Amino acid sequence: MEGTTAKGGDRTVAQCRAALLSVLKDLSQEIATSGSELNQLVTGSRFQ
Repeated sequence: MEGTTAKGGDRTVAQCRAALLSVLKDLSQEIATSGSELNQLVTGSRFQ
């Protein structure tokens, strides 16, 4: 499937995968940051 056009756009599957991985990395860093809004939502500390 590498090198084929992703459904609905001009990006390839590999490009979409790279973009997704980049966003997931950013989210994981935000979640791992103590006190951040995402960290509080994931750990439940926002509701204590």
